[in-house]
Amino acid sequence: MEPQTDKSWWLVDLANVYDIEAVNIQTNTSQTLTLVEVRVYLDDIFRWLANKGVIHTLDQSYDLCYEAGTLEAGTMHLRRCNEVLKGRHVKVIQDASDLVLCEVEVMARPLCM
Repeated sequence: MEPQTDKSWWLVDLANVYDIEAVNIQTNTSQTLTLVEVRVYLDDIFRWLANKGVIHTLDQSYDLCYEAGTLEAGTMHLRRCNEVLKGRHVKVIQDASDLVLCEVEVMARPLCM
């Protein structure tokens, strides 16, 4: 299990698996974000954990879309993933106790069947 930290996070469930290419983050005008990670999860681990009554998440099975040292306050940050990633959940993590985002846009396309 992951130890408790002061990291804060935001998560979206896309409801289906997509090819995720990039993530666009609009920061709050009063907060510069530091040590940000964007992670992509393929499986439905979060729903499973919620059904089991587990409050924190197990961050063991993810692909890293990108890492950023800082994201300046009040600006848009379009970052391409290091490679196209298959995933259902996208999680933005900051290495601090407060995370305030104005908007997060996931650039993805449906999987070809």
